[in-house]
Amino acid sequence: MPSGALKGGVPLELALLPSPGTQIKNASAAIASATAALSGAAPRVVLKSVATISLKSRLNLLGELSMLTGIVAGCLMGLVALTSVPCITPKVNWKEWRLLQSWQGWASLVLSIIHVLLLGAPKWPEWRTEWPALIPTITLLSTVPPMALVAAKLLLVLPPGSTLLKSLRRGAWGRPCGLHNAPVYVKAE
Repeated sequence: MPSGALKGGVPLELALLPSPGTQIKNASAAIASATAALSGAAPRVVLKSVATISLKSRLNLLGELSMLTGIVAGCLMGLVALTSVPCITPKVNWKEWRLLQSWQGWASLVLSIIHVLLLGAPKWPEWRTEWPALIPTITLLSTVPPMALVAAKLLLVLPPGSTLLKSLRRGAWGRPCGLHNAPVYVKAE
C-alpha cells in the first residue's frame, strides 16, 4: 500500500499506531510489522526505536507559580473587561466599577508581570552568552514598560505623592501666598 492510503477511513500511518494506553511488549516486532506494512514488498522506510518518554512528569515550583499567577491574572483581566461592556456598565454602581477598573486592573497587571518574570528573569543574567548581538530577550522587553507604569503608580500612591494628590483633589493646590484673607477692593465709578 502506498503511504497515505486509507485503511478503514483512517490514513495508514495513523492506523498503524497503537491505541492510547496500550503497551508494546515487543518493540522490535512492532517496528518490523509497521515497516513492512508501510513499505509493501520492498522496505523503503525503516523505523527505529526511540527512547521512552515519561508522561508522568510534574511542574517544578517555578512553573506552578507561573501558571497560578498567569491564570489568576487572566481571570482578573476578564472581570475588568466585563465591566467595560456597555450592557453591564449601567448595572454596576460607582464603587464597584471603580474597584474593578482601578484596583483589580492594577492587581492583574502586577500578576501578569510576575507571571512573565518567573519564567523569563532567570535568563536575564546570561546576557553575554545567551543574547544574540546583545539584543535583550522578549521577556525583558515586554516587562520593562509595565514595570515602569507600576513604579509611576507607586510614586502616586505612596505618602509624598498621595498627600499632594489629596490636596489637589480638595482644590488646595499651590502654596498659600497670604492673599486668601486679604480684602478685595472694587473701584467704584
